[in-house]
Amino acid sequence: MKDYRISFDIGGTFTDLVMLDRNSGTLSVAKVLTTPHNPSQAVATGVRRLLERQGIGPDALGYAVAGATTLVANTLLEGKGARTGLITTRGFADVLEIGREIRYDVYQNAPQMPPPLVPRPLRKEVDERLDKDGKILTAMDPAEAMARIEELAAEGVESIAVCLLHAYANSAHELAIRDLIDKRLPGVSVTLSSELLPQIREYERTVNTVLNAYLQPALSHHLCGLEEALRELGVPAPLYMMHGAGGVVSVDTAARFPLKLLESGPAAGALAAVFYGRLTHTHNLLSFDIGGTTAKACLIEGDRPGVTNDFEAARVDRFKKGSGYPVRLPAINLIEIGAGGGSIARVDAMGLLKVGPDSSGAAPGPACYGLGGTAPTVTDADLVMGYLNDEFFLGGELKLDRKAAERVINEHLAKPLGLTLIETATGIHRVVNESMAAAARVHVAEHGKDPRNYTLIAFGGAGPVHARDVARRLGIPRVLVPHSAGVLSAIGLLVAPPALDFVKSYVTPLAQIDWAFLDGLYAEMTAQGVETLKRVGADPKLITRELSADMRYVGQGRELTVALPEELPASRNPELLAKAFYADYQRRYSRCLTDVPVEALSWRLVVRAPAPKVSLAHRAADGASLANARKQPRRAYYYDIQDFVETQVYDHDRLMPGALIEGPAIIEQRGSTAVAGPGDRVSVDAYLNLTIELNGGDVAKRARR
Repeated sequence: MKDYRISFDIGGTFTDLVMLDRNSGTLSVAKVLTTPHNPSQAVATGVRRLLERQGIGPDALGYAVAGATTLVANTLLEGKGARTGLITTRGFADVLEIGREIRYDVYQNAPQMPPPLVPRPLRKEVDERLDKDGKILTAMDPAEAMARIEELAAEGVESIAVCLLHAYANSAHELAIRDLIDKRLPGVSVTLSSELLPQIREYERTVNTVLNAYLQPALSHHLCGLEEALRELGVPAPLYMMHGAGGVVSVDTAARFPLKLLESGPAAGALAAVFYGRLTHTHNLLSFDIGGTTAKACLIEGDRPGVTNDFEAARVDRFKKGSGYPVRLPAINLIEIGAGGGSIARVDAMGLLKVGPDSSGAAPGPACYGLGGTAPTVTDADLVMGYLNDEFFLGGELKLDRKAAERVINEHLAKPLGLTLIETATGIHRVVNESMAAAARVHVAEHGKDPRNYTLIAFGGAGPVHARDVARRLGIPRVLVPHSAGVLSAIGLLVAPPALDFVKSYVTPLAQIDWAFLDGLYAEMTAQGVETLKRVGADPKLITRELSADMRYVGQGRELTVALPEELPASRNPELLAKAFYADYQRRYSRCLTDVPVEALSWRLVVRAPAPKVSLAHRAADGASLANARKQPRRAYYYDIQDFVETQVYDHDRLMPGALIEGPAIIEQRGSTAVAGPGDRVSVDAYLNLTIELNGGDVAKRARR
């Protein structure tokens, strides 16, 4: 009987794993240190540990093994992608460096930009030309194209990006070049812009095609390693991958389009937040996910997080838009901050305390891990402040070295700053919390919302430790900490639907739409999507479509992605399109012009199968006291009262539904620790999720500020 499902999320510091018993609804979790040199090693260790803990064999695992990975983002950040070549239309080899000719910082005459991932000698041009409608103006010469391929072969390229002018309207020349590459260089990866991103804007399309080609060999090797590791364990279930827009796809699709996986881990966390919001009947959530390397925040209203088609990767300046590689593939709309449990603290040239964005990662990790780390980190500060249990980290699997944490904080920070140990640890905690709160504040404000109307749902290894103070800084009165919060992103993988996004450019005024052509466009995307989802076991009869279009006023430089009315394909009424655009424009900008013509640029489609049905086990309240859940109390520092306080500690797994806890309190689970301060109240629901009601007067006072 294949009654178990397993999922894993490979992070920069930890690899989180979850196993679900589909009959009882119980979850088993594991959190192991990531093995950067070979990520599949940590996955194999975690899977083996879960199987042994449940006393089952690998053949009990069902049809779905889903994984998210940070390898894509790390490959870009570390510059460790493939040696990549580019074939483009003559005259367009310098698009990567010309870009949009916009300075992201007006106060810098020569702002630093991320380096082109294809050196100039590896960019080859061919004589061919299409017009904007795809009509061939200059036919491509196969002999010339083969000569360019030979030049790239001599340079030893591992991957080739093909991006020709207006190929989104006619892919014939790109397909012909791929056939030539396959004949001459059968082992080299190839990415066509017409398959990855068939839409207008040459710079963005070229960058995305190059990014995908740059990542392809590394991710293919990584996926092969994961499949091999699971096969050696005897796991019969196929491996599926999460993509950045929150859907699950086959390994073959992931290997072809690795750029789609760029935000897969954060996307899984946002989906888990939606699931727990529904489970606890909590609406209007601000998800707050802190791992070892980064923190992520996402605004959630309704049943799905928002999706954006415009974000950046590998920014030179993390907080300045325009300083990274533009990515035009759909991804869940969230903000990422370079602050996590492993973020390194230092004294800068001005004598000020700074935290992050660089991280100690999994190797060597924070000093308190005892694995060779010598730099003070956020986790070291949390331990010194009494929030972490040095005997129960990862459920006791990793003993923390308090003296090592104290030593590195004293040597590197306290002495140079002239502060005490606890003042310095508190400073680290406050700096990183303010960084997270400031980023979340901007994210919420950009959506025109007030954070005080939301509940903060905290997860990740460090999220529940820092959630209380971040919520207080935002004026948020309530924090939700799910059971198994430390591995919540992996739980998100279990509830993710099979889904895929498509886009095709067809620029036309709304009044002049060729409806037969548009019908064909959507029919082509639908057929491709259904065929792809069938590979992950989706029933074609249950697959649904979501249509949208990128529209703007004629003459505008940017567009809005607007959901299309369901009745549009049948009605063929351009007025429905215009009304949808006006309504969205009014909602975003509080005004709209109804006497200016509107045009559509690109047409989008999401094909989606039903999400897996996941029912979690719950307990009935039995009136048991808190005595069974109490552990040894310890002193913890709360800087809002500037003192250590004797704090009661609880075992999360031993709590019972209906329990009420008065703060200060620390609730420990295997992969994370929740902190409630003086005056806070903690309640436990039937699924052992915690709701922390923050001290009302204190939160209100901060909100008024």
